[in-house]
Amino acid sequence: MKTFSTQKQKSNLAKLEKKFKKVYDSWGEKTFCPSLGKDVYFTDTGWNHIRKGTRAKPEIERRLKLLPLSKRLLEENSNPPTRHFRTFRSKRKAYYKLAGMLDEIPVAVVLIKIKGKFTFLSTFEEYEKQDK
Repeated sequence: MKTFSTQKQKSNLAKLEKKFKKVYDSWGEKTFCPSLGKDVYFTDTGWNHIRKGTRAKPEIERRLKLLPLSKRLLEENSNPPTRHFRTFRSKRKAYYKLAGMLDEIPVAVVLIKIKGKFTFLSTFEEYEKQDK
């Protein structure tokens, strides 16, 4: 049985998805990223990754709200990206991360290469790990 709060949470998420899908689509196909010296492409790959069903709804909401800052980071950041490798479905993939502080929010953007083109994959708040 679904509770009222669950329905409301879904409704709020649906509104946010609709709002930020318009924002995401308004960017067009690509934007130039000075730190890469190349264009970054916005495709359904990134949009679907952010909204992945395994993520908690509050996490999806946070990532959606970071989208405008993520585009700014891509366009304004001049620091080189860091490259990470992961094995996924028996294939080794490279992921590229750009990070910076925008409007006092620590933002990170993850890119992958698809057919030789840098493609937006995800965004999140980047927090430095504190030594205990």
